[in-house]
Amino acid sequence: MSNRLTWLLLATIVAVAAGTYVIFQQQPEQTQSEQLMGDFRQNAQQLDEIRIADANGIILHAKQKNGQWQSIAQSSNGFPVAEQKLSELLQGLLDAKLYEMKTARAENYARLGVEGLDAQDSQSVRIELTAGNAYWHLLVGNRASNGSGHFVRQPQKLQSWLLDRTLSLPEDSVDWLQQPIWSVEPETITRIERAGDQGWVLERTEEGGFALQNMPANRELVYDSVLDGVSSTLASLRFTELAVFEPAMWQTYTLQSSLNVSLSDGQSVTVEVATDDAENHFLQLTSATGNEYWQQWQYTISSFTAQQLSKSIEDFLAEPVEQGSDDTQAN
Repeated sequence: MSNRLTWLLLATIVAVAAGTYVIFQQQPEQTQSEQLMGDFRQNAQQLDEIRIADANGIILHAKQKNGQWQSIAQSSNGFPVAEQKLSELLQGLLDAKLYEMKTARAENYARLGVEGLDAQDSQSVRIELTAGNAYWHLLVGNRASNGSGHFVRQPQKLQSWLLDRTLSLPEDSVDWLQQPIWSVEPETITRIERAGDQGWVLERTEEGGFALQNMPANRELVYDSVLDGVSSTLASLRFTELAVFEPAMWQTYTLQSSLNVSLSDGQSVTVEVATDDAENHFLQLTSATGNEYWQQWQYTISSFTAQQLSKSIEDFLAEPVEQGSDDTQAN
């Protein structure tokens, strides 16, 4: 190959490369690493209120009170929020980056789930953050088909985006509320007494277990640890719905059981379980020695929990042995 031809070939390659560079430089970027929250990130330390809602209404409305996050969706008195879950969402928002541009056409929002909450069959979840006078909000849509991130859009903007990550969101209005209801360890429960005709008393023994007081003559426990089930259930109380306690409404229910629970710190708590006509089960806690956050609420509980807290003395005992049966077998 002649030197002249070689130089022509090199010049062509350089020209093509330069042209390709110019073309790519002129194309709008489809991906970038801009922080999702933009300038609002500087207000993160002052964050004091968060709302999460979908087309059906508020999922979570929480405010920071005295250094603790509390849900005020059910009552202004507030119920503690599971702060680990809230922290995961907030950290995800702080770290999230706008990864890939998506549609800016309103008619296509529904495909990504980033339409407004007032749109027909809206699928989006709206997050609103308040830090003093600063305000920021976001519509969170579907996850990408490969699970790599959520589609999002800021309500005041047309452009939608794919994030570089997925965000953790509550599934319903109690999903991020503190569970179990109270922070009580089974070993701190020293005495449990069920009132009424089917009543019984369980006392903590020096060995660490429970003993059934006034055990009926010639009867035995159905198994050794059967008494521990009540204290374990009390220490792990969970609920599926939460409502402000209304005495008038409670009076319309059928009371299943009333337990007086004594704790090692001297506190005494009354635990009541009731059922309505639709066989929904409810629980209410009352402390005689304090004003705890878990009072003045009505908790919807599972049928299993209700059964565990409504046991009669017979539920603890094995079937009685008929007199003379041993002698008959021996003969």
